[in-house]
Amino acid sequence: MYVAADIGVAVGTARKWLDQGHCPSGPAYDAMIATYGAAFLCAIRPDEAGWWHRVARAERQAALEARAEAIEQQLASLRGAR
Repeated sequence: MYVAADIGVAVGTARKWLDQGHCPSGPAYDAMIATYGAAFLCAIRPDEAGWWHRVARAERQAALEARAEAIEQQLASLRGAR
């Protein structure tokens, strides 16, 4: 249900991919990549060293840096309230 809602396909279509081994169409793959990022490509092709592994790492790094910045701001706010 969540995959179907995330990428805009029928639940039955997503169920065929996941439960029955059917392959998504090209536009469906595009929608999954756009929705889930390079990590999706890494998950479906874990043994291939493609460009998507570098992109997934960069995405993960950016997310962690954003979280670290948010934590630093919260800490600064708390330190200033002393």
